[in-house]
Amino acid sequence: MDPASLSVAAGAVLASIDWKRLGQALATDAANKSVKALLGRLGSNDRERAAKKAIELFIHEFLSELEDKTALTSSLPGYQDQLKRLIESAAEDIAIWLQPDTRDVDLSSVEHMWNGLGLVPLPQDFDWTLVAKSYGRAIRTYIKSDPALRGVLDTSLRERQIQLQERSVELLTRIAGREIGLDLPGYRKYLLSKCATVQLSSIQASTSRRQSVELLSIFIPQSAREAIPVRDISPTLLRQLRQEGQIAHELSEFERARFRWDYERSTISPVLDTLARRRQVVILGDPGAGKTSLLKFMAMRWATQEPACDDAGTMPVWIDLKEYAQERTGLVKYFETGRTVYGLDASQVEKRLNEGTAALYLDALDEIFDGPTRRSVIEEIAAVAARYDRAQVLVTSRILGYDADRLSSAGFAHVTLEDFDQAQVSEFLTRWYGVAEEDSRERLRLGRKLVQATQESRVLGDLASNPLLLTVMAILNRDQDLPRDRIALYAQMSRLMLHDWDASRSLPVEILAWQEKAELLRVLAGIMQQDTGLSENLIDRARLVDLCRTFLSNLGVRGHYEKAISLIKELTERNFVLSYAGADRFSFVHRTFLEYFCASWIVDLYDKRTLTLLQIREDVYGKHWKDESWHEVLLLVAGMVDEKSVENIIQFLMDQDGSDAETANLMLAAGCFGEVRNRGAIRGVEEVLWERFVTEVVRYDAPPGQARKKPYQLIPIRERAARLIASVWGSTRGGVWLRVAAIADPDPLLRTAAMDALVRGRKEDPETLQIVKKLAHSDADLSTQSAAVRAFAREWKSDQEALPLIRSLACADRDRPTFVQRTAIGELARCWPDDPETFPLLKALAQPGSNYYVRAAALEELARGWGKDPEIYSMLIRVIRSDENSYVRRFAIYALAENWKNDPDTLIILKDVARSDKDQDVALPAAGGLIRCWKTNAEALIVAREFISSDLDEEVRALMVGELARRWKDDPETLPTLKNLIRSDPSERVRMSAAYAFVQGWMSDVLF
Repeated sequence: MDPASLSVAAGAVLASIDWKRLGQALATDAANKSVKALLGRLGSNDRERAAKKAIELFIHEFLSELEDKTALTSSLPGYQDQLKRLIESAAEDIAIWLQPDTRDVDLSSVEHMWNGLGLVPLPQDFDWTLVAKSYGRAIRTYIKSDPALRGVLDTSLRERQIQLQERSVELLTRIAGREIGLDLPGYRKYLLSKCATVQLSSIQASTSRRQSVELLSIFIPQSAREAIPVRDISPTLLRQLRQEGQIAHELSEFERARFRWDYERSTISPVLDTLARRRQVVILGDPGAGKTSLLKFMAMRWATQEPACDDAGTMPVWIDLKEYAQERTGLVKYFETGRTVYGLDASQVEKRLNEGTAALYLDALDEIFDGPTRRSVIEEIAAVAARYDRAQVLVTSRILGYDADRLSSAGFAHVTLEDFDQAQVSEFLTRWYGVAEEDSRERLRLGRKLVQATQESRVLGDLASNPLLLTVMAILNRDQDLPRDRIALYAQMSRLMLHDWDASRSLPVEILAWQEKAELLRVLAGIMQQDTGLSENLIDRARLVDLCRTFLSNLGVRGHYEKAISLIKELTERNFVLSYAGADRFSFVHRTFLEYFCASWIVDLYDKRTLTLLQIREDVYGKHWKDESWHEVLLLVAGMVDEKSVENIIQFLMDQDGSDAETANLMLAAGCFGEVRNRGAIRGVEEVLWERFVTEVVRYDAPPGQARKKPYQLIPIRERAARLIASVWGSTRGGVWLRVAAIADPDPLLRTAAMDALVRGRKEDPETLQIVKKLAHSDADLSTQSAAVRAFAREWKSDQEALPLIRSLACADRDRPTFVQRTAIGELARCWPDDPETFPLLKALAQPGSNYYVRAAALEELARGWGKDPEIYSMLIRVIRSDENSYVRRFAIYALAENWKNDPDTLIILKDVARSDKDQDVALPAAGGLIRCWKTNAEALIVAREFISSDLDEEVRALMVGELARRWKDDPETLPTLKNLIRSDPSERVRMSAAYAFVQGWMSDVLF
């Protein structure tokens, strides 16, 4: 296609756009945002003309690349409508590059919008990078040719010269020996203004007498796991994250299972303790988990101290990585040149980092949207952490889209924040009301009321575990009782979070009242469940912007592009209903709100007669009753419609064949019945449902013709069935049934499940405690007795019989140990670590002479709970080097590698054991722990190669082959090493391991 034809095609696209509206929106936005320096300096008419020209240049370069990569030029007109939709969504991201100093244009956000809007796929070799380069050249040529833009360019260059002159004077001042200094008093005041308070007005001022509270007065440090969770997300999203550069590679099923196992086995400890002993840490957590608040709390501890001199303490240097990514001047340089930092003297900060008297607090890595930019920033973080090897470096990120490989290889530990437990919830509420309420009696009343509510209601307890949502609940609790009915609770929480938003800042109040915002969120939830499914709770940025624009346009709001951007910002930053999830995606701040608004969307369509009951039954319940991720939505729908509609739905579910779905139809039917307020209206269907539930669900096993379920596979089914009986019928026939089943049912799995349901739902009933005691003292099934021991120790720790019973079970019959004894040893260490007899008893159980199973359990608990005691370290070393039992030695290696991974002696011991131990069960865990313990990636790689090429046990070598392929896939020597092993290694086991690694990591490259 010749240039003239391209111009005609570009003109056709431009002519199809409502330029009066879009151009005015861009012009207004340019005037309000200083980042668009050139557009902001032009007059309104010139701005609209220049913005339109910028987009015309983009369209021309886009079509040029499309024409080059499309075999049939006749297909180009088919893209014009698609390009129009892109321009309407991405106009701001395109026009932003019309600046006097444009060199490198980044169109990654525009590319994401093309993909997110679901437009026709571009040719496979379409190159956005080439479009960006050509667009940058076209902008520079255009600016030079336009008189108005040339004048602005000259002004901009003069301003830059002045800035350089001022910078030169500053540098000369330093060379002359007059340092600017750190101004620590001023920096402390800056941190106080940034971190000191929690603004209640941003949630709802009318519900609290005080507009802010001090962070230090209410902050509760969470617990954390020193591990990375594995999230179950769809293969489609995983591939997209990889294509966008958000993650380096997809985990295999084996890797996911192993990492999940490592996470579940990881120790939970106070996060401040972990940060105190770690120099480089990435802090991970879900939205609202308190990552930024944790950094603020630590910064406030330094800013509010009373030092003897201003140099005392480790100075926190705070950088918002999202803002830093826009300037990229170098992390150390940014301290004094960045627009959003205090302006600290870089040379003085560098001096402190070298000395270890300054710490880097790098917040919100996940909010760097562009994949290549994020990778570059991660490289900078790794380099700075290596250069200043005495300084602490803390980085925060949300979990989705975070790739741990690079920072792990740089020596960073990873901690994942845990939800609040019940004790932390109670302490937070005590502190909150202590500062938010003036009347002492009111403080006590409100705190007790909400603590009791979270203990009695599973729904409230789940929400309260999130610090952000607990804050919302504390505010809501001030003026009303929190409803136990979770539908009413969700409605009230949503209204609270949406109602008091000051929409006048960007949108007309009369157009977007809280009801309209709730309607938007219902539509959003409905679209999300259709696009990606409820299990992911994610929506692409471009898709979200497009949805908001359409919604505002239907309301008659003008300039709806920039208003959509503003609306999303307000919903995330002021209302806290949505949150940025990383990887250029947004989510509801808690999955609960997605489910609530999705159910509300379905019921709203039903109320408006857009959906009939038949359609809900067939198309909603009929399609999704087997999908557990949908069950909460389906239960909420049942709670929102009338009783006769629910009766119809329950009968429909009972008519389905659930034999191949573990009776999911009957379980869902029972849950829907539990949502009915007036059960008397559907008494007939209840009787049929109860009979089928107790005969088909609680006794479920695979039907004839299918593989029989193994006992461990039936455990979750029994547990769910018992809990449903407790929640749906617990106050009537269900409570009696559970008590009988817990004591007398012949199925031990059901006895355990019934006891667990009683403990969860009827803990305060004295009869529940007597049942647990009876089962803990003796039960025919060791698994049931073990579960009872665990429940007794954790739930009734203060009972006078608890400690004597647990202690006696821990010591019982050392020659024939059982799961009960192992459980008792673990609960003794966890629940009574401060008892004077616990530590000596565990040491005695760990000594030779006890059964190997008992000794391993005691060693594991001693290492976990008393890891700082040098006697325990010495004990582990003795066991590893000289104990005769391989089972005990293996557990000692696990304990050593887990709790002393940074000790240099640990590396020596593990390396020696992996090389020389003749017992494969000992050498393998030593080799695996060895790689995880090395402080630097380079040293670990050397060890892996050394072991692979050695004459060690073939299982050890095969393990190292797998580690090499997983950890160092991008190393240029890895692929040749694997190929060589496949061709010529004498060990079949090693050849197989290399072949498997090759297929997993490189076969797609070979095929395509």
